[in-house]
Amino acid sequence: MLTVPACINHNNAYSQLDDQFRSIIASYCAPSSSAAMALLNSKVVRANARNPKFTKAIYDEVETADLWTLRGIYGGIRKIRFTFTPGERACLLNMYDRLTRSIYWQSNGMPTTNLKIKLLDNQLPWDRDFIQQCMQGFKLAPLSAVGHSDVFKLKVIGVGSKAEALVIWTCFFDKLSMVSLAMSPEVVKHWRYL
Repeated sequence: MLTVPACINHNNAYSQLDDQFRSIIASYCAPSSSAAMALLNSKVVRANARNPKFTKAIYDEVETADLWTLRGIYGGIRKIRFTFTPGERACLLNMYDRLTRSIYWQSNGMPTTNLKIKLLDNQLPWDRDFIQQCMQGFKLAPLSAVGHSDVFKLKVIGVGSKAEALVIWTCFFDKLSMVSLAMSPEVVKHWRYL
């Protein structure tokens, strides 16, 4: 698993956020992942027993839908997560920021205190162009499975001669993915978009 040095106070301060993040991604990915379903039925259930508001947040956003195959065969009614609440989005962004920092630290051993994190959105023209330019690097970069390959995967490519910036692709349960850019303060000074 990804680990970084942390004092006890800071580490414990994030334990509730860790539980909430696990609840969000497991409930979102469970319909299409047996690993997410197993997590939902074990650790998430225990976390929800400790903090009932997680359960309410999860099931308030669940809707039922008729499931049909591409050949038109009816598959019954399934519960599906369509959206994230504003609170869930804030939790996801907070965790992806922490995740990006830990990957940056593990990749080059550099401190992350003044690190600038940018989540790349392929809806924005310059982000789309930047991601396209990085795609060749992503194809060449090895895919790493952290812990279990059916739970979490990542790819990291360096930008610049000393990899002062890293483009990081992460994916949970082969469904929930994000591309982020981690840049040192020296690179940020020359990056006109940040």
